[in-house]
Amino acid sequence: MTDQHSSGRPGSGQQRAGRGLRVLQRVVFPGEDLDVVPLYVETNPERGAAELAAELLAESLTNRKTITPAPAAANTAVGETQSSIHFGAGLPAHSAAETLPRRSAVITGGRRVSFATYFNAFPASYWRRWTTVGSVTLRIRLAGEATVVLYRSTARGHSHPVETIKVETDGPETIERTLPLTPFIDGGWYWFDIVAGPRGTTLIEADWAAPATPVTGRISIGITTFNRPGFLLDQLRTRRAVQQALGSRVHVAIAQRVHHFAHLIADRRDEPSAVDDVVAERDQITAAHSP
Repeated sequence: MTDQHSSGRPGSGQQRAGRGLRVLQRVVFPGEDLDVVPLYVETNPERGAAELAAELLAESLTNRKTITPAPAAANTAVGETQSSIHFGAGLPAHSAAETLPRRSAVITGGRRVSFATYFNAFPASYWRRWTTVGSVTLRIRLAGEATVVLYRSTARGHSHPVETIKVETDGPETIERTLPLTPFIDGGWYWFDIVAGPRGTTLIEADWAAPATPVTGRISIGITTFNRPGFLLDQLRTRRAVQQALGSRVHVAIAQRVHHFAHLIADRRDEPSAVDDVVAERDQITAAHSP
């Protein structure tokens, strides 16, 4: 694990280019619907631990998973969140140039909030299993005294502290930690908690990033449609623009006779040059004759 403290913004294009990092996931907050707040931020970490313990106990006694709905818990969580962390429009910003309504928040002094949530925890096991990413870099920019605690979990849901970071300045500061994905063979997440200092803490922004290693691959895109030549022509034009921008070659397969496709487009009076466009595409079109 490597670490870094700096005054640069984690989301700045210059820093991403200089460090060669690409943002995989941003820490975000909900919009106007407060019923979904627990999906973004948790202000009572003990609640999740108690629910997990109860679920594991029920599973050990009955030999099957038991999910107990708790409709009242959502309203309780919203109330706790509103007294612990503030986000959205009207945010008392540390710097109006840096804070964003859905990226920034102010944490009440002495309160603890956790980002071990559906939208803001990092699914380390998923990235280890389905990508070539070997490590992830957590970048947190905040202002005010605070304690940041990094965690990871196992496939069974047990959490383990990774590191505790003390922030002892009132000015903006960026924390970076590069974390390996090696331990996550069969499940697990990374996340962090913030304990605000006595005067409160502003989370300016945070994200999860990985080395932007160029990867060459192939992709096939299938579009299901029938008797819509104008629509298909628009897709070919879009494909051509993307090819020119990326400098790559894209092969297109049309499951319909090319000449029939051209005649259908020629019938469209608002597409006088449609046939020419199709002819220009012909060297990259494979006509897959329908049986």
